[in-house]
Amino acid sequence: GSWGNPFRYLLESILEFLNYQTWNDKIMYMGSYIWGQDPPWHYLPVWMLITIPESYLLLFLVSFGEIIYSIIKKNSCMSSVERNDRILLISIFLFPVLIAIIFKSTEYNGWRHFYFIYAPFLLIAILSLKNIFRWLHEGKLKRICSIGLIGFVLLYQIYSK
Repeated sequence: GSWGNPFRYLLESILEFLNYQTWNDKIMYMGSYIWGQDPPWHYLPVWMLITIPESYLLLFLVSFGEIIYSIIKKNSCMSSVERNDRILLISIFLFPVLIAIIFKSTEYNGWRHFYFIYAPFLLIAILSLKNIFRWLHEGKLKRICSIGLIGFVLLYQIYSK
């Protein structure tokens, strides 16, 4: 089990994940078959972009940009605890993706083996909603823009299917 030495177990799991050679079959990607052990670097990001709803992607990108801005500009309205929490969320989301891309790990028809990173992705996206609701209470012009943005995102999500 992993309780005895969780860091060693995590390292062993990552190494096994990177060097998994048992399965070698072809998978369909962008209209042609490719070897699962040799995916292009963009395999995982493309599958994520295809399957995650656009409104979630938009909310995620806004929050991601805000977090990067708060890291660069130390005098942002975000406390150091909030900044650290958000950096941790981004790390939990990006670390597995970057490892898979850098070490060209074997892929199995989509990103289903990476669904565990969807939770931090959604938490980052929800931060945008938190900001929108905060802006609702700050002023009339901002309120109109926020309501318009929320309405646009909801309508787009409903009618884009």
